[in-house]
Amino acid sequence: MNLRRQYALNFKRDQTNYFRLTALEDDVTFTVAKGNNVKPANFSYLEYSIDEGKTWTRMVNTNSTITITIPNIRIGDSVLFRGYGNNLSSATNTSTGYFTWFKSNKKFKVSGVLMTLLKGKWADENTSIGTS
Repeated sequence: MNLRRQYALNFKRDQTNYFRLTALEDDVTFTVAKGNNVKPANFSYLEYSIDEGKTWTRMVNTNSTITITIPNIRIGDSVLFRGYGNNLSSATNTSTGYFTWFKSNKKFKVSGVLMTLLKGKWADENTSIGTS
């Protein structure tokens, strides 16, 4: 494979604008939590990367309630998220037991395409949620 083609393939792979949490302070701990009423199957297709998408870790769970903590992120470092499921919640109920949320012990910013949480690398700014 020639060098030009290899560069083009690498560039294409890296251009997905994944949902991203970026630390604005040192030693940030990001937490991803799901409510008590969210089915574990909804959550098990979510993955995260702490090395800009080179490797991904699947959020494996067997409990009805799960919190996954990603500790000691340095200022400027990011955690990328992607998913391959239908949803990260169970209902449109306003109780927090029906939602998945992202939180931190310190300041952070959010960027990227939210739909990558459901459609992974196939999502972009134009991806919409289906009606069925």
